[in-house]
Amino acid sequence: MNFDISQKGNFYVTYEADTLIYQYDKDYNEQMCFGFSGKNMDLDYVTINTLSESRKNWRNERQTKGYYNWLEYVDETDLLFRSYQKGETQSTDGLQIYKDGVLLGDVSVPKGLRVMGYVAPYYYSYVIADEEREIMYMYRFKLCNSSLKNSHA
Repeated sequence: MNFDISQKGNFYVTYEADTLIYQYDKDYNEQMCFGFSGKNMDLDYVTINTLSESRKNWRNERQTKGYYNWLEYVDETDLLFRSYQKGETQSTDGLQIYKDGVLLGDVSVPKGLRVMGYVAPYYYSYVIADEEREIMYMYRFKLCNSSLKNSHA
């Protein structure tokens, strides 16, 4: 489970294998449920029937399959970002952008990218370390209205 809380007291919850995002108010009342499946995700999960099977298969499934892995609500722009891993055979991960429960965009991003926050006019990612090459990456990007039109399918 992953979550983030807005300054208004709303909190957003997503589960690794669930396409939906759940929004609750500060009193834990469900406000809305929304979300779309990420693009090109490998969702061919192993069927698990017991807790011991879950423990046995968890690491392999987490490293090779697609799942939703991060939420960040950016109060300054009222946008919710959800990162997802597509799977080990894909060269990129995905990033969904929502406003008021509406999907504005679903785009491919570098593996491991998670939105950290916003300093006008840019959104910033957490640092991604490439230990083998001894390099660290931090991404910044801007959104404009025209780039969000028709960017989801």
